Amino acid sequence: MTEEVKHCVRCILPANYPGVTFDSEGVCSYCRMFEQRWKNWGETNREPEFLEIMRRARKGNSNYDALVGISGGKDSCYTLHAMVKKYNFKVLAYTFDNMFFSDGAKDNIAKMVSRLGVEHRYITTGHELDKRLYHSLFKKRCADICMICANGALSATINLALSERVYTIVWGLSPRTEPILPFEMLNAYDFRFLVDVARPDLTVADLHPYRHCSLARASYATFLQKVRFVFLPEYIEWPGKEIAEFLEREYDWVDYGRGAPHFDCAVNPATNYFMNQRLGASKVVEKVSTMIRCGQLTRDEALAKEKEQDTVEEPVAAVDELCRRLDVTRNDLKPYLEGNTVDYRSFKNTVGMLRRLSPAFWLMYKLGLTSESLYQKYRIR
Repeated sequence: MTEEVKHCVRCILPANYPGVTFDSEGVCSYCRMFEQRWKNWGETNREPEFLEIMRRARKGNSNYDALVGISGGKDSCYTLHAMVKKYNFKVLAYTFDNMFFSDGAKDNIAKMVSRLGVEHRYITTGHELDKRLYHSLFKKRCADICMICANGALSATINLALSERVYTIVWGLSPRTEPILPFEMLNAYDFRFLVDVARPDLTVADLHPYRHCSLARASYATFLQKVRFVFLPEYIEWPGKEIAEFLEREYDWVDYGRGAPHFDCAVNPATNYFMNQRLGASKVVEKVSTMIRCGQLTRDEALAKEKEQDTVEEPVAAVDELCRRLDVTRNDLKPYLEGNTVDYRSFKNTVGMLRRLSPAFWLMYKLGLTSESLYQKYRIR
């Protein structure tokens, strides 16, 4: 990391990270926000609350108690184990295939679903459609590459929930253990933004598989169909290192990323590099900072991990893989390689309106209809 850039004295977030501010003690606003929300976490046993949610879910008329998303990483794999072995729920496991799925992630998924004896499906919004979206995004120099995966995953998940009448979706992430990325890094769940990036190459009708990330469709699914996302780490202890060791021992799970996050995505190092070129900071630094906040890493360990996973140098293999899978050239990616891209503010979006409605997201969180991370994201300035 560059010495001239100021960093939080508690985590390692740099001053050039979007939306960050520092108080008189040198502690960043992300740490203060985390402290305010989670400082008393663990004083109350929340597992009964989770079990009550699942008890109500079992009253439905589906063949399954819940959907469980699994990417092949340790958190989602442990979630599937816990749901089946610890809590004895009947689940339908699923994976969103974003065109960039790694062979290692597929191997871990195959082991887990086979040994647990659960049904598993790969779901998608359509690879040809996805590829056309990426091509539109590259032409417009939109830096929000990961939004296609994020929007597609949400929409395809809700579509699966509605078609199978399984309205409770359990994920192995939470705002306590995962970073809340500012809009400059990821503007997910904004159909208006997606449409504007895609036009004129694609129409609203073409984008029908992404429809559930629109405000109207998401509200319909949440309030009328009672689709609910449940984030297991919000309810039980989540020691990352012990979880990885348990999975390695019991399921022959393999950490193909050697500690790096999102090894399920073969091009993740490339997208991190593009982000670092543009902002001088990537998703890695916020991930390890979050791990400091929730007690999974010390500050020194986080500094070492951030240096190990640094994205200052171009990850040539990952960039080449991105080109190969999307049928683009390095010339198409030149703005990304040089950091000359634009973000959501250059396109039509719903961010301003939804920021004004952030109290509504707080109420939805309190009613158990959505994650608090959505509310926190719209609070960041």
